[in-house]
Amino acid sequence: MTLFGFGTATVDLRISTAEYGPEYRAKLLARETRAIGGGAVANALHQAALLETSTQWLGRLGDDRFGTLIRDDLAEHRVGTDYAVTVPGALSPFNVAVYAGAHRRRVGGFLLPNCLADVTEDDLDGWAAALLPGDWCLVEVGEVPLPAVLGFCRRAAEASGVTVVLDVDLDPVAQCTGGTPALVAELFALSAWILPNQAALAGIYPGLTAAELTRAIHADHGRPVVTTAGADGCWYTVGDEVRRARAPVVDAVDTVGAGDAFHGAFVAALMAGETLEGAVATASVCGAANCTAFGARAGMIDRAELERRRSEGGTP
Repeated sequence: MTLFGFGTATVDLRISTAEYGPEYRAKLLARETRAIGGGAVANALHQAALLETSTQWLGRLGDDRFGTLIRDDLAEHRVGTDYAVTVPGALSPFNVAVYAGAHRRRVGGFLLPNCLADVTEDDLDGWAAALLPGDWCLVEVGEVPLPAVLGFCRRAAEASGVTVVLDVDLDPVAQCTGGTPALVAELFALSAWILPNQAALAGIYPGLTAAELTRAIHADHGRPVVTTAGADGCWYTVGDEVRRARAPVVDAVDTVGAGDAFHGAFVAALMAGETLEGAVATASVCGAANCTAFGARAGMIDRAELERRRSEGGTP
């Protein structure tokens, strides 16, 4: 049984500067630049691999330096790249984010155009053919154009015995390419689980609390829903009931990647046979732990550390 992840694996360029305030417009010399692994679905697979889950990434890379870095990074962290497509002459996915001052105030992030924008029907056919009965597939709603995401989900749904989990990382209509409410509804219908963060669906469901959002998605689409809401924890459905799991209290350094760690741990726990409540508890500990270090993956924990934290009530 393998957890496949369809979506983004990137190099994240983290640029740190002096604190300069919101009105600064002149040039500013960066104090530090880091190149670290990122991408929503790759982050989730990294966390799942730490919990001893077999993983494979489904995506595209260029034959450039970034592509080599991404492939090597995934391999180092036990995420398989057997089905990664290399596109000659293409630009591999990479992002740029700027942080200011000693407290690393996040100034902005930029998801740059890359080879994920040109996923082909042949790519989709090849990735779907890798899925076997009993496998799970985490599908990212993010940088890949949504018509291609839908095409993959249609193929995955036709593969008997494959569980499709939808990770809604960006607003499907406002932030993703090619997204429409009708397309989103079809994606939800093809998924066994829907895992959004609260902000990503605020455009489609405006003005709702996380609990109300979770209830509304479930009522509209009839699927189990687990909604993450940062330090407020998560809300999840049990039948038609909505329950809350509070986030463990940690000394947060960087919240980027916390939701990805949550999603990877959640799916890994379900695959390992944990109950829904147990999977939510596992995911909550992993998501909180990842906030304790700078970078999208640096705070992720393995199974031994997970068990230690859970035995202590989820706190470090």
